[in-house]
Amino acid sequence: MTDHPHKKIQLHLCAPYREDLTILHSASSELIATGSNSDTEYEVRTDQDFGHHSVLVCTQEGLSKDLISKLEATVATQPSWSQMPVLLILDQLLEERDILEVIGSFAAELQLTVLHRPVRPLEFKTALAAVMDARFRQLQIKSFIAQQEELNNELNHRIKNTLASVIALFNVSLRQSSDLSDFQQRFSDRLTALNAIQDLLRDSDNATRSIKDMASAVFAPYLTSSSERISIDGGSETLSRQPAQSVALMFNELATNASKYGALSVPNGKVAITVKSDTEFTKIYWREIDGPLVTPPTKKSYGTRFIEATCRGLRGEAKFDYAETGLICEMSLSLAAIDA
Repeated sequence: MTDHPHKKIQLHLCAPYREDLTILHSASSELIATGSNSDTEYEVRTDQDFGHHSVLVCTQEGLSKDLISKLEATVATQPSWSQMPVLLILDQLLEERDILEVIGSFAAELQLTVLHRPVRPLEFKTALAAVMDARFRQLQIKSFIAQQEELNNELNHRIKNTLASVIALFNVSLRQSSDLSDFQQRFSDRLTALNAIQDLLRDSDNATRSIKDMASAVFAPYLTSSSERISIDGGSETLSRQPAQSVALMFNELATNASKYGALSVPNGKVAITVKSDTEFTKIYWREIDGPLVTPPTKKSYGTRFIEATCRGLRGEAKFDYAETGLICEMSLSLAAIDA
């Protein structure tokens, strides 16, 4: 089975009698081998080291004070999406209410299923499949919550970047304008160019684009008729749609950072982009010139992590050099990945 973002579902078997344990282990292994959730790894264990991926199968004899204490500790720390599934196998004379009293008040925080002896193999497998599926569904919820949080974080980041770009364009236009009418025209043109970038990133057609075209579209708002603050050497290499969007987003991260803190935040600052390719990689070199003195960051920003992750996704890597005279960034992209 392949590794799954939910990690392994841990099936803990607690049966002090060896014969019971052998039967439970055999039936559990058979069920897991033929289970429907083939994209999830399962692990059969006999310890009591419970976590938020655990399922417990326990016979009546295994309900020791130590086990109940560990269950209570697990319940005390389980997140909102989790309710640990527990399958209990009890004698006929032991009622469910009796076992709830033994477990204690935290029993309501468990997903309990109770079987009474003698337990038929089919009955056990059906019950076990149900509790395993319950845990699997909980882990799906966990994954969904994590994805939503990541999407929200990225959306917030994009909104902040867009607002930062608008403010930077406002300041650049204000500095370069001779009067209100001139400012209105410059600022309007740059907002139109910024909107074109957003359209470019949302574009769903399958046409290829060159790296130079992508860079030109992203940096158009920062260019003026009198001077080119951004130079692009090379970049005729073409990108398929998804890699093109990724490259545009990386350029946008660098441009936003440069407009806030780097070379594009001062009137005479410039950015030089050079693109070179060999038989395996396309390498994009970003260099800031005549900007403020650079102070290396104490921790990685979201933009830095994004660029690094994007390059890894395109089977390459990103390197940052926080030289005092200006940021230098080298982004390598696999030819096989950008042509896919």
